[in-house]
Amino acid sequence: MAKPIIKKIVPPDATKPFDIAFWWNGERSYYNRVVIYDNQTNTKKYDNKVETYNLYQTIAANSLTNGGAWVAQISVFHKDPNNTSQFIESELSDKYVFVTRTTPAFSFSGLDANSQNNVTTSSYQVSIAYESKEKEPIESYIFYLYDASKKFLFNSDRFTDRYNLTYTYRGLDNMTNYYVQCRAITHNGIELDTGLVLIHVKYANPSNYSRIYATPIPDRGCIEIGSNLIVIEYTGNDTFTYNDSLINLTDKKLYYNEGWMIQDDFTIILKMKYMEYGHLFTISNGINDISLSARVYADAKTRFKLKVTNGMNNYILYSNAIDLNYEDDIVVGIHRKGDVYALKVLTDNSEATGDYWWGTNTPVSAADYDKWIDTNDNPTVEKKYDDLIETIGDDEPTGTNNDIWLSKTT
Repeated sequence: MAKPIIKKIVPPDATKPFDIAFWWNGERSYYNRVVIYDNQTNTKKYDNKVETYNLYQTIAANSLTNGGAWVAQISVFHKDPNNTSQFIESELSDKYVFVTRTTPAFSFSGLDANSQNNVTTSSYQVSIAYESKEKEPIESYIFYLYDASKKFLFNSDRFTDRYNLTYTYRGLDNMTNYYVQCRAITHNGIELDTGLVLIHVKYANPSNYSRIYATPIPDRGCIEIGSNLIVIEYTGNDTFTYNDSLINLTDKKLYYNEGWMIQDDFTIILKMKYMEYGHLFTISNGINDISLSARVYADAKTRFKLKVTNGMNNYILYSNAIDLNYEDDIVVGIHRKGDVYALKVLTDNSEATGDYWWGTNTPVSAADYDKWIDTNDNPTVEKKYDDLIETIGDDEPTGTNNDIWLSKTT
């Protein structure tokens, strides 16, 4: 007499419904019956007969418990050929042992599966976070890469090291979206999948001056190393001393007349202390000049002046008025983009002015740096700099792109 054969049962999560399927080579099945015993105690845990033509039965959630081993058998009911109003039950299938497991947690560590993840290098190492309540070990795993349209690009080898679930994607193109994925299978056959996780690759290409070139010299058995970095030599006969890594230019001038050239866009940073007022800095190509000077004005505040001689577009920029002490550290930034210049000056007094917090970092104490002009839902804010980026709210900003943070003190 024919009897059913149970198909492979991938360890199910007993807290969720799951199917037990079978093969049957006999008269048409009108009913099937599933019987499940505890493999350790041989106690019957499940016995259910359902009317269906399907060759499977769905086991209701929580009929079993996770972490156990079980024995399943199936029988089918077909019509009696001698009496079609009666049904005949087949033999029970051979016993099939299976286990139930809590669904493991399987994901990329540090990546958000629901949003874009930014990658800043062309080589990116991913790692897998895996947790199984029943300590189900991973048997093998493979990493995959897809393009922005989710078209498959390549996959890694099959790995079996269950203690180092990492992989490095190499040669990622700049300004490109990819999807990464990892699939794994456990010792008992549970299939795991991170799903496709979006990454956006954006990195800065090395500037010409940072590239290093190697030239072999076979007859000497060596390699010559070169770069676009040029050492600028001081022009003159004066000798200088250094204090706290700063060169002492008291009653002296420093000239660099050879070996360098400024063209296109650039940024110059000057760091000074014990500054003497008057002319401070000049760049010249023999035709056009960029000069920086400083003086104290009638309001007793210091202003820096940038004078740009730039063909037909000559102009002058002034810094904001600054309360400057002789001992203050001063940082001056000169930035050129196209034919437009910007001047920015920071001193020891620049971070905290009155009750404002100035800078790219959030204040340590809200009580020290809060400033509200009024208490309406949309407070009026007094800003001394036109180019400030502000954040208004009781919570500290999460980013670092805010020049000023305003909140109401308690």
